[in-house]
Amino acid sequence: MISPDFWRGKKVLVTGHTGFKGSWLSFWLHQMGADVAGYSLAPPTEPALFTEARLDQIPDHHNDFVICFGCKGYAVNEYF
Repeated sequence: MISPDFWRGKKVLVTGHTGFKGSWLSFWLHQMGADVAGYSLAPPTEPALFTEARLDQIPDHHNDFVICFGCKGYAVNEYF
């Protein structure tokens, strides 16, 4: 298993961060000390793990179609 210190201070971009798996991944990475950014549509359900875990407070999250990710390189260019 990777040491939790591995993630501390690392910049990680999670696509689909508002879905069930993406929310868990974002939460876990945040707990490990990573600097998490997310890119996806708004949460698909209500209530959603994304909002219940307060992941909507991630300072760097973008709601848009992931297919637009390539044409809107700002998410990557600004973050990395």
